[in-house]
Amino acid sequence: AKCFHFLCILDSDDIMHPTRIAEQTSAMMSLGYGQHGKHLSEKALMGCQFDRIPRDSTWHYASWANSLSDKRVVLEQFRECTLLQPTWFISKSWFK
Repeated sequence: AKCFHFLCILDSDDIMHPTRIAEQTSAMMSLGYGQHGKHLSEKALMGCQFDRIPRDSTWHYASWANSLSDKRVVLEQFRECTLLQPTWFISKSWFK
């Protein structure tokens, strides 16, 4: 069985949801294999929703970022960074 290694990014002032790593790992693994036999997680960058503390500190931005559909993530990429860096989950193979 192949072993997969992921990097889970988190800022020092952030609090991570207890199931974040398990949920993002599961989502990455569900991508499956591409036509050339490589697992698609090796070329994926995944983000997730977040909560602000204090909750109302940037409510408008958090509401926008947390409501993006898959289609909107792609369309909005030239307006704003749609996958916030502290939520990144990425294959370690990107850095080989």
